[in-house]
Amino acid sequence: MSLHPHPIDPVPEPTARVAHAAFPKGSLAIRIRDELGVIYQDEQFAPLFPTRGQSAVAPWRLMLVTLLQQVVTTFNTGDTVGAWRAFSLEYVDHQKPAFIDTDGPEEFAAIVALARRSLPNLQVSIEDVIVEGDKLAARLRWHSADAQGRTIDRETIEILRFSNGRVAEHWGAEAWSMDSAAAGDPCVHVQG
Repeated sequence: MSLHPHPIDPVPEPTARVAHAAFPKGSLAIRIRDELGVIYQDEQFAPLFPTRGQSAVAPWRLMLVTLLQQVVTTFNTGDTVGAWRAFSLEYVDHQKPAFIDTDGPEEFAAIVALARRSLPNLQVSIEDVIVEGDKLAARLRWHSADAQGRTIDRETIEILRFSNGRVAEHWGAEAWSMDSAAAGDPCVHVQG
């Protein structure tokens, strides 16, 4: 197994501006990044791997999968406290429902709250993951039961773009609700 180094992108200027505005006196994380830059680069880990063999997963790519696991856990538990750590302040959901009038981590928290209110026993699982560059594609399975006890199963493909260790953008299937199951949405399978 070998490790082929890939660079980590710099902090986008809008993100840096918002972070410095939110913390005018700074914070430990901002000071570390400003003074030290990116702490871990793939090049630092490359000597730990042989030069020949199948490519290893870079540590920062494993971090992206860990963030996906945090997102899925948030849907499963309804606990959105971690959203503030996992999502960029500039987070954009390209399938954002029109009735949600907030952005960033608050937007994600609102989506989770809506899902948990509609389907209190919702369970999401990760079936497949592909990481390339700053994007992650995942096949997720959504499972729940409605108030009448009908089983609701759905599979979605989600694409997340990361910036500076946080989710910056999301593309995927449209938000789903009990109405889509009742209307016969072909992506929602109701068994009853």
